[in-house]
Amino acid sequence: MSIGKQGVEVANGRLVLARSGLQTDAFADLLPGKTVLITGANSGIGFETARALLTAGAEVILAVRDPEKGEEAAQGLRKSTGNEQTHVLALDLASLQSVRAAAAQFLSRWSRLHILINNAGVMATPQSYTLDGFERQFGTNHIGHFALAQQLLPALQAAAPSRVVALSSSGHRRSDIHMVGYKSYARDPEHAERLWTVSEDLVKSM
Repeated sequence: MSIGKQGVEVANGRLVLARSGLQTDAFADLLPGKTVLITGANSGIGFETARALLTAGAEVILAVRDPEKGEEAAQGLRKSTGNEQTHVLALDLASLQSVRAAAAQFLSRWSRLHILINNAGVMATPQSYTLDGFERQFGTNHIGHFALAQQLLPALQAAAPSRVVALSSSGHRRSDIHMVGYKSYARDPEHAERLWTVSEDLVKSM
């Protein structure tokens, strides 16, 4: 692992798991043979979660935006855990096209998914939008993960009883929610049409 921001994120993730009192030997007999996909698993809590699950014998897919960083993380995990069942999947949650492509790639290789851990996320970003026209933080953290779970539903159902785990934050406690700038209309007709089409697809998949 490189020293710098990524190293700090890994250290913070390790600290969080240490404080949680997580004991991998408590479920060591439950995870061998299980397939787990973790978004944003190349650093921080996602990386340490992957380490714990690999140590317990699970097969883990690191779904990451940057495959090069993902492979670097995977190599470190294989070395530290001795578990070679560590894989990398390219996934950009800010793009529904990328979500669909990642899900299709997963389903082409694995028929079952026992655990989906929605760990990736962004926060306090400058005002910007995803490729599909959603506010970036909402589009990445919520819509992207929702769409991913929907696309992977066949594999989750095949592995039933499976689990979808959503990581969240207590940051909302510091402020009330004020939906400033969120209107029922879009900036331009093309943007409005794109948002309407995507929202229809999401509703149909529910």
